[in-house]
Amino acid sequence: NGRPIPSIRINLPIEPTQLAIDTAGRHVAVTSKWSPRLLLLDLPITSSSRPREVSLPMPGRHLLWLPKPRTLVVADAFGGSLAVVDAAAGRVLHEHRLPAHNIGGLALVRDTPDTHHLVVSHQVLNSAARTTSNDVLWGLLMTNNLRRIPVEALLSGKPLPIRRHSVVMLGQAGHAAGDPAGLAIRADGTFVVALAGVHQVGIGRP
Repeated sequence: NGRPIPSIRINLPIEPTQLAIDTAGRHVAVTSKWSPRLLLLDLPITSSSRPREVSLPMPGRHLLWLPKPRTLVVADAFGGSLAVVDAAAGRVLHEHRLPAHNIGGLALVRDTPDTHHLVVSHQVLNSAARTTSNDVLWGLLMTNNLRRIPVEALLSGKPLPIRRHSVVMLGQAGHAAGDPAGLAIRADGTFVVALAGVHQVGIGRP
């Protein structure tokens, strides 16, 4: 009937939300938005496979393996934190806090053979704004954004540089964008981001 048939099932101690396989195809990581734990499994999975657990500073959702071997970034399921995880050691290396919430996607941009940027789709809620038609119309209450972060800075453990030119606004006054969700980077460096709730995608250059 064309449907895949599972050959192996293993029990997980968390309710899985998302997973990602590293570029070498040797490891898989699993997050749960209801648990501050990351699960790591070696591939191929067998009936005797047992996941290793890494405690996170927050529940995770989106995750992405980085160019550095056995290293990945996990995004906060609700807030704006990013956790950099050493999968080999099974521990969190660094936690970064972005002025953001509702992180909807992660992607890598390769600038040169040795340098990359992490692109994060997210929203920013302005606690000083009001839920009035004027503040909503002019984008004062909430903005939908893409943010570029140098991977080198992400791995350094130092506070991330917050630069205005590193943020792309996905909407404008009178023509707001939907919630930024899934994100992909094309070969020419342009982005494609799903705009949830409005039946649209955004295309541009981060």
